[in-house]
Amino acid sequence: MLMVQQAIVNAAREGARSGAIQLDGAQALATAQATATDYLTRSGMDMTRTSVNPIFTSISGTQAVDVTVSYSYPSMLVAWLPGVGSTIPLRSRVVMRQEA
Repeated sequence: MLMVQQAIVNAAREGARSGAIQLDGAQALATAQATATDYLTRSGMDMTRTSVNPIFTSISGTQAVDVTVSYSYPSMLVAWLPGVGSTIPLRSRVVMRQEA
C-alpha cells in the first residue's frame, strides 16, 4: 500500500508541476491531467480505480493548478470488519502556482 500511495503522491506532484508551467489555461489543465495519468499508467496502477482531477485555484491572488489524485486500494485486511468496505481510499493533493 505504501508503494501505491507514493505513486499517487508523485503523480499529483508531476501533474501540478507540468500544468503550472503552461501559460494557456485550458492547456494547463489538460497537461496536468495527461501527465498525472501517464505517471500512474507507467507505475502499473489499475486506472479503473483511479481518478485525476485538475482545477484552478488561487494562492495569495496568484492563479495555481490544483491536482487531486484518488485511488481505491483493494484490501482484504479490513474486509472482515463489520461496516468496513473492501477498499481503502487513498488520496493526494498538490497545488502549484502558475509561472508567468
